[in-house]
Amino acid sequence: QLFGELDYVREADNCERFRDIYGLWDNVVVPRSCCTLTRKKVLVQEWVDGEKGPWVDESGIDMVRIGLKCSVDQLLNTGLFHADPHRGNLLRTPDGKLAIIDFGMMADVSEEERFGLIGLVIGLQNKDLPLVTEYLLKLGFLDDTTQLDLIVPRLRAAVKNSTGGTGKASDVNFSKLQAELDA
Repeated sequence: QLFGELDYVREADNCERFRDIYGLWDNVVVPRSCCTLTRKKVLVQEWVDGEKGPWVDESGIDMVRIGLKCSVDQLLNTGLFHADPHRGNLLRTPDGKLAIIDFGMMADVSEEERFGLIGLVIGLQNKDLPLVTEYLLKLGFLDDTTQLDLIVPRLRAAVKNSTGGTGKASDVNFSKLQAELDA
């Protein structure tokens, strides 16, 4: 992945593919790449003015909401996923749009994987741990040798303990959940 990230021809192509989809959104900016000038070690793109925040301003523009909507669409709809969406790669433009830059780390999520993620989310939302387990297996997070009858009770206990007993997804302490699952 590291050497792929350093191939600027590939990065320019990723940017143009991403721009073809998300550059059409009213509240998202994706720079143009100049593919005729870009080489393996030289990337030429248009400059995008922007700052690293504020993420919510006094007028109510919420960059976090825009970014989440865009990320969910990438994962569940188009399958073209920006795999490095940190603060250095996300800018707020002067006119309140979300600029997304740096397309060196991208992933193509297959239709099968997208349906698996949707199933996983539905299982989590409905607290249907057998369904969650089924999709964890389908997505490759669990292997075929996993004893599923042992996973569901352990997953149920881990979720309960990581939420302070509430069982609500919004209360999950992910560090605690990871520690519970690793125990």
